Amino acid sequence: MLSQIQIHTAPSASAKEKGDFFEELLRQIMEAQRYRVTQQIRFTGTEIDLLCKHMDRPDDTALVECKARANIISEDIKTFVFDVLISKRAEYGFFVHTSEILHEAAGIVHDLKEEHPKKLIFWGPDKIIELLEHCKLIAPLPESTRKDVLTPSKRILLYTYLGRFWVTVLTNGIIPTHYHVANASCAGNKIDDATLKWISSIDELQGLSRIDSTEAPAIIKPALSFDAVAEIQEAEQWDDYRPVGTKFFVGRKDVRQRLYKFVQAPITASSGRRVFFVESKSGWGKSSLLAELRARSRNRRNKNLFYVLAVDSRSANTSEFVSLAVAKLVTGAATNGFIPTKFSDINITSAYDTLASSEMQNLLSWLKENKRVLVIIFDQFEDLFRKEDLFRTFHKFMLDVHDQQGPFIVGFSWKSEINIPIDNPAYGLWQQARNLAEIFRLDEFLDYEVDRVLRQLEQFSGHRLPADLRRRLKESSQGFPWFTKKLSIHCYHQIQKGVTPEDLVDQNLNVEVLFKEDMESISADEGRALKLIARRSYEGNPLDVAEVDDKVQEQEINSLLGKRLIVRSGAKYNVYWDIFRDFLVEEKAPTLGESFLLRQYPKPCVRTLESLLKKSPCKIKEMMTVAEPIRIKKGTLLNWVRELRHLGAVTKVEGRYLLRPSIKSLEDFKIYMNERLNSHIVVRTLRMVSADTITQEHVINALHENFKGYGFAKKTWATYANYLIAWLRYSGIDFSHRLISIPTRVGSYTPQLRPERDISIFLSLKDKSIPIIRPENVDKGLYDLKALELLYYEGQFLYLTKRGLTLLKQDELSIRKEIARLALLIPKIQAAYVALRESQRSDVAKFDELLAPVLKPITSTSYKEVTTNVLKAWAKFISTEVAPA
Repeated sequence: MLSQIQIHTAPSASAKEKGDFFEELLRQIMEAQRYRVTQQIRFTGTEIDLLCKHMDRPDDTALVECKARANIISEDIKTFVFDVLISKRAEYGFFVHTSEILHEAAGIVHDLKEEHPKKLIFWGPDKIIELLEHCKLIAPLPESTRKDVLTPSKRILLYTYLGRFWVTVLTNGIIPTHYHVANASCAGNKIDDATLKWISSIDELQGLSRIDSTEAPAIIKPALSFDAVAEIQEAEQWDDYRPVGTKFFVGRKDVRQRLYKFVQAPITASSGRRVFFVESKSGWGKSSLLAELRARSRNRRNKNLFYVLAVDSRSANTSEFVSLAVAKLVTGAATNGFIPTKFSDINITSAYDTLASSEMQNLLSWLKENKRVLVIIFDQFEDLFRKEDLFRTFHKFMLDVHDQQGPFIVGFSWKSEINIPIDNPAYGLWQQARNLAEIFRLDEFLDYEVDRVLRQLEQFSGHRLPADLRRRLKESSQGFPWFTKKLSIHCYHQIQKGVTPEDLVDQNLNVEVLFKEDMESISADEGRALKLIARRSYEGNPLDVAEVDDKVQEQEINSLLGKRLIVRSGAKYNVYWDIFRDFLVEEKAPTLGESFLLRQYPKPCVRTLESLLKKSPCKIKEMMTVAEPIRIKKGTLLNWVRELRHLGAVTKVEGRYLLRPSIKSLEDFKIYMNERLNSHIVVRTLRMVSADTITQEHVINALHENFKGYGFAKKTWATYANYLIAWLRYSGIDFSHRLISIPTRVGSYTPQLRPERDISIFLSLKDKSIPIIRPENVDKGLYDLKALELLYYEGQFLYLTKRGLTLLKQDELSIRKEIARLALLIPKIQAAYVALRESQRSDVAKFDELLAPVLKPITSTSYKEVTTNVLKAWAKFISTEVAPA
């Protein structure tokens, strides 16, 4: 039986009073050994150092170091050894500990006792109790003569400001279930109710039943039930919202591999950590990842390496839960042949000493010898942060697993949105836990991971998704795993009802609409039951099975379970997703914002819309005849229509295209686009830019940040940025005149001469025979014409390109316009052209300031000024020769 001494001072006691109280216990122990305390060296609340002299040998001094903590670590022992053997603060030392020394520290103590038996003396709780009993300072613990009793697994001597008491923790042979209290100051004396209530509040006794008897306890052992420990559920069908496990699991390759290696760390010695955390936002696949690891542990390759129990923490009510969960892990491992059946009836000392019993230590030794690992994971752990007593039990278990450094791993997962206030009692414990744990974070789905979910949708629906629908689903989901699955399941159910994938392109895929559809599928009574379950779960008090027919009717529960809107976790009912639960309680959906990429400029889309305003509905051929009299290829027009459909402005019914009912004019369309873009996720990001101007670079970065799953090339991102900037301008969103479309990523070429001089040089080559002898003093002009791909030169000769030969055959007006068009393709000239337009539109922005980012690499002030003037000349030239876009 494990022993422990717990010291409790009055809550209002000062630091000095706590030290004096602590010292009194040690003084009584040391005086019994003929020592007198001469000096209190240090006191920190849970430990004290004293200097003592022997009463009969005045020159003999002893350092007494006492640790009144539940965990004694190896560093404590090393510090004690240093003080006695190295610093020689005393002739010898007593290390007094009120809890058993376990794990690595126990091995160190064993070696020290053999090496320095007279210099280093260790007194544990058993020795202290023996000394206190010998001095008649406490009464012995009562003993039972009954044989059909619960098994005593731990004795605790409470040395408190209210008196001294024996507390015996009792188990049913596997887990602690009861406790018994006796007076340790005077055997048989009754303990008042107030003191008993105070004792019942001790963390270790939470969830245990007190046996009210002045004699030793005698109770028939009850049967053990694991019903309260619910495992993570797993989806049986693809359209099930429960964790997908291994059958439908997609992606997360890096995290899966890291986690797979981590759980084998006790075998491979690749890590000294034995605790891991999985963090992510709600609905991002934590439970699925853990269910996949559990399934992986059962396959042929791993079934003799590690065994996983993944528990739903929402079913936890008392501190007994940890003990039950560990017992279920061991029993399950024995049943599945992972460990010998002799370990199936494991004995757990108490909720605060889960690994301390000799049976558990024997199991850990067997696992180490046979290179096998037990893994227990507590999913949905965020609810436990609000239950301080429960959290302390889990925290102690976590520390024990870490200190043991054995073939046992414990994991936790929770929503990263949870923020523990600094004044919460769990905050300090939480920070300590983070320091010793391996962290696994789940991010948004990458592009290929969304594609895999969509391929599953095609597989199970039996229909290939049109490119437009695939694009809408990918961009609308924003890489959120939960929303990707929600959208896919919605489409799956629609296809089952007979809706074609093509028609789904025009459907509203807003999350709020989808959640409301869930509510429309149930009756009013089921709706009330669902909202009650949601609110109870939201408040941290899930509906219990025992409350069915009292709070809600059984047929309502069964119907909601059948429609997969709720799930059962042990004896508790919860809504299928926390996100849907929050929607039911707060009556608002997650604010995701609009999410789509624009792939066309607004001008051709507006022209297409104009044709529909003239005649709607109509087919593509009819639209081509209605459109303005320019030659448009069918494929090009389809791209513009596709963009309008993607924006929700146009729908398709039976092969004909028609406008959204609210759009009756171009002004209506502009208002519609303004509303959609104002709530766009990229626009929200751009609103947080604090710079004086919002450039193309800012837009590119915002696109990157909000569409992380896409792996486009730099040029493609820049193109999408230009599209978006054009649409923002069209819809009137310019961020208080700060939006400019000037590119900041430009090529290295810089024009050397003004356009008039370059054109003059080019015209001088007309009717020259090839090769042309290279003219003198025009190198800069030839450099510019070469950049325009009109000529090239080698040594003393230059040659006209095919483009240059063709252009010189035209008239001067045509040459000027073509050179202006070609110059606009050169990045720095294009940037100058945009800067000129911006400066003309704004009273604030000046050309030089707008162009400054482009010319930043130029260090020479004079060359920068010359270049600015040359680029401005080119910008004005283009404005004159080329009609504005």
